[in-house]
Amino acid sequence: MIEREKIVYERYEAKGYDVIKAGAPDLILLKDGKISFVEVKSKIDILSSHQKRAFKLLKKHGFSANVETVSLPKRKRNVSSPSIFDGMNEDEKTLFAEYIDLPYSELTKYSSFTNYKEIHSLKEVL
Repeated sequence: MIEREKIVYERYEAKGYDVIKAGAPDLILLKDGKISFVEVKSKIDILSSHQKRAFKLLKKHGFSANVETVSLPKRKRNVSSPSIFDGMNEDEKTLFAEYIDLPYSELTKYSSFTNYKEIHSLKEVL
């Protein structure tokens, strides 16, 4: 958070406001004078701790806050080299690399993995 945002953030917190900076939902929906919040995730993505805090605060104040899971179109599988990453688009691969705390550029080292169990084992080792 940049310094000027921090000053305003702390000013409102001191006045008793619940302030959301990190973890704000992706979409704000407005209809008929009502407001709702939506976080968009892929099938392998999870809420961060900041997002969980934001959802808790939104719901505390009576707002609707939901997670929408979206599967993007998959590419054709390469039958000669099955991999857990086959069929994932670039966004899903990027999110997966972030999930296992691995630079995206190193993801190809693990292209021989064929199921999520192997990947979870890898995450525990890392």
